[in-house]
Amino acid sequence: MKRAWDANTQALLRARRLTVRQRRDAENTVRGILGSAGIRLPKGSGRFSARVREAVMDTPLREAVEPLPVSLAQTLHSLKALTGQAEARARTGKACRLSMTAPAVGPMTAVALVANLGDAARFADSRAVGAYVGLVPRRRQSGEMDWTGRISRHGDPGVRSLLYECAACLLTRVKRGHPLKDWARRLRKRSGFKKACVALARRLAVILHRMPVSGEPFRWPDAAEAA
Repeated sequence: MKRAWDANTQALLRARRLTVRQRRDAENTVRGILGSAGIRLPKGSGRFSARVREAVMDTPLREAVEPLPVSLAQTLHSLKALTGQAEARARTGKACRLSMTAPAVGPMTAVALVANLGDAARFADSRAVGAYVGLVPRRRQSGEMDWTGRISRHGDPGVRSLLYECAACLLTRVKRGHPLKDWARRLRKRSGFKKACVALARRLAVILHRMPVSGEPFRWPDAAEAA
């Protein structure tokens, strides 16, 4: 039963990622066409279709561009439906609900990681999860040489991207204090923002795997400990 849930959820998430790419490609195509005519649209996707229609209303591009927002609207409708299904799975899964008690972790990250990891008990050590999702540095040892490079990027790129976004949000937007965030801030000063986010994403993956195993939600320090 769990394997079927994992497989179906992964298929749902792949379909959603494809729809996200289709939306992005459609918007970039429209921006490129308008840009060649000297028309610039504001950044972001809010009111995109309405802005496109307003921009081409009295221009020769109207006949060529006006049908594109209709196609984009269909893509957005599909994206909304797929997102709703994924979020519903997150709300009904115990492991997902536990994961969402962690700061900056939303339903998409929770359901993607739980489906990708499968049976959490198959990892003897939670620290192995960082390597499984491709967030550990590559390392080569030969004789006297010990070389450490960029992250391995093994595993699902969608899960890795979501964990990185959660880490960036925790580092920059979450106001509540936590030793994990303090550690990432110190690392940021030494190594830069991106490396700090990667390291924080790796620790988040380990914590999110451990929570369903232990059955405990994310723990915040009490006031005295935080002080």
